[in-house]
Amino acid sequence: MEREVVPIIGKERAAFALFALLVIAYTVVRAWTVPFVNDEARAFYLYVLSGNFLPFGATWDAANHPLLSALSQVSWRIGGTAPLALRIWSVLAFIAFTWYGWRMGAWLKVRFVRWCFWAAFLACPLLLDLFGLFRGYGLAMGLLVVALFHVAKFLHEERRKDLLLSLAAVALAGWAMLSLIIVWAAVVGALAYTVLRGRNTAVRAGRLGWCLLLGALPLLIAAVFLWGLKSRELLYSGTDAGYLDGTVRSLSIFVLGTAQRAWRLAICLALAAAAVLAFWPSSAQRSMREELARLAAFLLLADVLGREFLFFTSHALFPIDRGALHLLPLSILLVACTVDRLAEKLPLLAYAALPLLFLPFRSVATANLDSTLIWGGDAIPDRFHALVEQRQRVSDRPLIVAGSPFLREAWNFGALMRHSPSITLDYLDLPQPVCDLLLIDTVHFDAPPGFRTIATTSTGENRLMERIVPLRMHEVLDTSVTRPLSSDEFVTLWQPTAAAWRGRAAWVEVYAELTTEERCTGMELVLDIRDTVNAQLAYRNVRIDQHRLAKDGAVHVSVRVPRTPASMGRLTVFLYDPDKVPFRLDRARVKVREILPDEGQ
Repeated sequence: MEREVVPIIGKERAAFALFALLVIAYTVVRAWTVPFVNDEARAFYLYVLSGNFLPFGATWDAANHPLLSALSQVSWRIGGTAPLALRIWSVLAFIAFTWYGWRMGAWLKVRFVRWCFWAAFLACPLLLDLFGLFRGYGLAMGLLVVALFHVAKFLHEERRKDLLLSLAAVALAGWAMLSLIIVWAAVVGALAYTVLRGRNTAVRAGRLGWCLLLGALPLLIAAVFLWGLKSRELLYSGTDAGYLDGTVRSLSIFVLGTAQRAWRLAICLALAAAAVLAFWPSSAQRSMREELARLAAFLLLADVLGREFLFFTSHALFPIDRGALHLLPLSILLVACTVDRLAEKLPLLAYAALPLLFLPFRSVATANLDSTLIWGGDAIPDRFHALVEQRQRVSDRPLIVAGSPFLREAWNFGALMRHSPSITLDYLDLPQPVCDLLLIDTVHFDAPPGFRTIATTSTGENRLMERIVPLRMHEVLDTSVTRPLSSDEFVTLWQPTAAAWRGRAAWVEVYAELTTEERCTGMELVLDIRDTVNAQLAYRNVRIDQHRLAKDGAVHVSVRVPRTPASMGRLTVFLYDPDKVPFRLDRARVKVREILPDEGQ
């Protein structure tokens, strides 16, 4: 056991175990019950289902958290699309986060401060949320805390084991959350500096080699990958408002529940004061607690200066909310270690740790099992799917469900989990009244007239609304299509004469037994409407892979044709296979139903 660890025995140990078990249980339940947000579903389709996740070779997008994408190749093959099968890595990271939180808490001497630290560390708003989601943020935080613990030990004791664990953990954390790049670089730099200044000169060359192999090399590869994302303008999540009014403000909204500048200034000043105290020279030899405080202060300062430098030199955006998540554990560690050091000399100063308790109290106040703080409007509850399916069962025609394009992947993933992927979400021209059911964020959009609410999310952001006067449709085409194995880029399914379909609207359904040589192909069902001079009037694409999990089997997808103008020159519904992956269509049917105007129009 580490030197300078406060012996924690008996009731205190049992109390922490109970508290930790409660928070872990809450995280596990949330990982099972919270519906997938669109960001999770999109990452699943892009990097897990496709099996193509390696940087530089996979789809270029900041949504790729490479370590999580790699680990999920294993868990989804075992557990399928079950929520816990995909979110298990975040949950396991939280268990590591809790264990290392316990070990770092043992470096604090004052019991009251220690418990304020544990409560804030394990039950911090936003941070706790992301440990239950299929994103790399929670995984990165668990690994970052492992790295911080072993970096502090290496700075104090210079043991080879701590050096290797530090380098490995921070590298893995960086590949789970690439916005850690500055903290990652600072950790590698601190370790290399300690090796160069170390007491054991005999092992210096070997340890510098490890710093290059496990530290500088993966860091350089990550930096090149990030530059590739930036050059493609794919580092889209961020702000140019600066650190205080951008980064800190975004965290304040979710963590504190307020964006007031006065609170942000107060917190930043408190952290600055804690950093000064952490670096203040001490007459005695530095303890593990002091090493940890100095490390947290150094990394916070490095992150601030690094972000300012990157913005000034390359206009790289400042991180917001989840991209700045690492500031939360670093700040909590800095405050707790600094207050504990002061309270050792003046016990009354232990109460300076009281503000940390605001964090667990806010987590309790916002606790739920069906939504997230950060993406409350980007998920579709299971009961919404159940209501849609219930109405579809009693309807004699397909229902049109409309919703935001930012809910498309979440809808498709939820439908796949319920084994009902045949109801395609229509996102064209939202909000619009040509639908039977409407998924709409009424905070940011006004629902069209003629709809009533039948369900609302717990956050109040999204509503499922039903048309009061049902749509009228009648079938105009039911035809079969057969396609032998081919790699054609375009396969036309329906192309009516322009004169016959001007001023009309339709719902087009495609049923088929589709077999492809690869599970994921990029194939789409496309609607393309052009005017008489070939200018595009409307375009709609439905990703086939988001409606199936296997490379063969039944596919049922649909697309709405909006009411066409008099200038319409061509209307085509076709399959688009951009990668030209060989595929075969068996027992394919195309059904077209005209959507009639409401009576009286």
